[in-house]
Amino acid sequence: MGGPKHVGSSYTCADNRLLSLEGVAEDIGRYFNCNDNSRLVSLETCPKGVYGAIYFSNCGLRSLIGIPTVIRGAFNCGGNNLTTLQDGPRIVNGDFNCEYNGLTNLIGGPSRVDGEYDCRNNPLVSLEGKAKEISDEFKYPKEEMMKLIGTGQLEDRTEIEISTDIF
Repeated sequence: MGGPKHVGSSYTCADNRLLSLEGVAEDIGRYFNCNDNSRLVSLETCPKGVYGAIYFSNCGLRSLIGIPTVIRGAFNCGGNNLTTLQDGPRIVNGDFNCEYNGLTNLIGGPSRVDGEYDCRNNPLVSLEGKAKEISDEFKYPKEEMMKLIGTGQLEDRTEIEISTDIF
């Protein structure tokens, strides 16, 4: 039961009140868009063969268990109920967005992001686990970053590029 097993282009199941990913395609040739499924709390049956970006913003996710370890494009898990990035992707070949969650640190997040790393609007108390390689901007409000510098989380302002974007 479900949809096709292989899709040569993009696969969108956004805004559908999904409860699970059971039955979605196993191989997707471009991006996989599953945004705005507020009842979706698990990625346990997430397709492993996605050859592009993966979008899970504004779902009800509590965990990243099941997501591929390498994302061949952007990965957006913003606007969920995540309190940890454990079991998430290790490499993101595009932008990584985990804003608007309940993250207090970045442990378990990707070690490499080939784009922007956006973790704004989280109650971070530590930047532990921040990717070692970020090819573009690390987005976190400047005043919040300065608080972490004051706590010894960062040795000085040169350790990371501080975003001037404050939203």
